Amino acid sequence: KMNDDEKSGAIVKTILMLGENLGIDVVAEGIETERQLESLRTLGCKLGQGYLFSRPVDASKARKLLKKRPLHIKQLHSHLDISTPVLEVTNIQ
Repeated sequence: KMNDDEKSGAIVKTILMLGENLGIDVVAEGIETERQLESLRTLGCKLGQGYLFSRPVDASKARKLLKKRPLHIKQLHSHLDISTPVLEVTNIQ
């Protein structure tokens, strides 16, 4: 909706600026389209999640995806030029 509604776009921009000013990471949620991803990147958003990257999965499948995440993300979305991790995870067992 942020691309279709001026007020929504202004809210997203303000939240990103607030995060930057406070020195905290902001994670965009609900990214569903490449257009949304590009708009967020243009605004300086570096972290996000949503259906564009993956539908919800159960815990066992999530572990498998996370173990191979860098390759998986780059293969599925190489045309998106994802250079930063969508999700940083430690201690995966």
